[in-house]
Amino acid sequence: MRRLPGALAMALALAGCAGPPLSTYTVSLPPSQAAEAPLGQAPKVIAVSRIVLQSDMDGTDMILRDGSVLRRSLTGRWGSRLSVGMTDRLTERLAARYPRAVVTTTPLTDAPTVSIRVTVGRFDIDTAGN
Repeated sequence: MRRLPGALAMALALAGCAGPPLSTYTVSLPPSQAAEAPLGQAPKVIAVSRIVLQSDMDGTDMILRDGSVLRRSLTGRWGSRLSVGMTDRLTERLAARYPRAVVTTTPLTDAPTVSIRVTVGRFDIDTAGN
């Protein structure tokens, strides 16, 4: 019985050491409420390849730049791998902009009408969130 209060105090002390709550961020918005337009006989096909990012930035960890030092955020994470989230967002925007076309990230057997490939050379978030 003497050990119970000590064990309880130790458990509460460890719980008090927990860090700030983790926030998860995404790069997409809710789907648009616009009415879908008919595609027609032979719709244009826009193929979007996965966006290529620096390997140190392409993950679920949010990396912040502090001058010339890159630091992992203690309180923020991306909801999905950053390149996947950016590719999904680009695909959503293109589909909204070109409603009469098929916009896809799925590999195709035939050549698409338009093929989009994006390489991001630098993507930085500073400690102020810019």
